[in-house]
Amino acid sequence: ALARTFIKDGDCFFLDSGSTCLELAKCLVDAKVKVICNDIKIANELGGFPHVESYIIGGLIRPGYFSVGESLALEMINAFAVERGFISCDALSIETGITNATMFEVGVKTRIIQRSREVILMADHSKFDTVEPHAVATLSCITTILSDSALPSAIARRYQQAGCRLIMPAPSSGAR
Repeated sequence: ALARTFIKDGDCFFLDSGSTCLELAKCLVDAKVKVICNDIKIANELGGFPHVESYIIGGLIRPGYFSVGESLALEMINAFAVERGFISCDALSIETGITNATMFEVGVKTRIIQRSREVILMADHSKFDTVEPHAVATLSCITTILSDSALPSAIARRYQQAGCRLIMPAPSSGAR
């Protein structure tokens, strides 16, 4: 829901693969936007929304994950230049940047970063201060990091002190 506040009618943006990006896609039911994605599940979700013009990039499908990658996908991404790219990651750290568990989606994520004027990384608290073997990008390539309210404040402060624009939802008061 936090990421949805960055989207307004008329926008055209990339939406990466993964469960976090799928949750954002579900929030677009009433949006009048153009979305370029590399995930079959996300494309299927967007295809049911009458005002969303959605494009799915082609290429090799990662079995079990339904994401698209490899050279054909990279070529198709080059056909677009957008205001904003929403990406996800397997891990991020101040020292190592954004990393991924497999090489399969690294090229797509890197190309989305290159073709977007603004890059928004969506990462829940479990991704912070972790490292996977495949480098995607440094944190300086990211405009904004969106996380959840479960991210400890000490970790959030370290990333902010390192120069990251980090936004989290306000903690709920629990009052009714």
